[in-house]
Amino acid sequence: TINVTSVDTIDDLYRDGDLSITTTATNQSAILDGTIYVTGDFSCEATGKEYTIDLNGQTIYSEGSMVFQSPGDILTGSGCIIAVGDITFQPKLETDPDDFIFILSLTGNVTMQPSGDFHGCVAGDISVNLFPNTNVYWHEPPDILNLPGKTNRNVIEGIRTWEITPN
Repeated sequence: TINVTSVDTIDDLYRDGDLSITTTATNQSAILDGTIYVTGDFSCEATGKEYTIDLNGQTIYSEGSMVFQSPGDILTGSGCIIAVGDITFQPKLETDPDDFIFILSLTGNVTMQPSGDFHGCVAGDISVNLFPNTNVYWHEPPDILNLPGKTNRNVIEGIRTWEITPN
């Protein structure tokens, strides 16, 4: 467990097993200063005390599942959130249109229910579930990202959804 009450910066980190970020005091914050790689599950725990994690353009990667809960954690800044398993994304967001968060579940579901405006991209292997009163706004990503497009780089050509049902 990383307690943001006692750290200001979270450097590059490899965790063999599960990892949780929490706080024991309110209004604490930490900035990511490197990639976090977890071989188990990752969580930002809801403690009833608000704390802020600044993604700072960094990546959090989990070979398991990920959970961001609210009330508790507040996310700011741009970054990547990637899990092999399911992602439950329910933080309070304090981002602006210049921030871009990329969320990807490689083999699972993504459940989106953040409070605040989400700017970025969401992808899930099985599904992306948006709860009522949850909106995803698209804007062009920063130039440092190279999203493929048929005719123009970083331009959405269309949004496709589908449902697969067994015969």
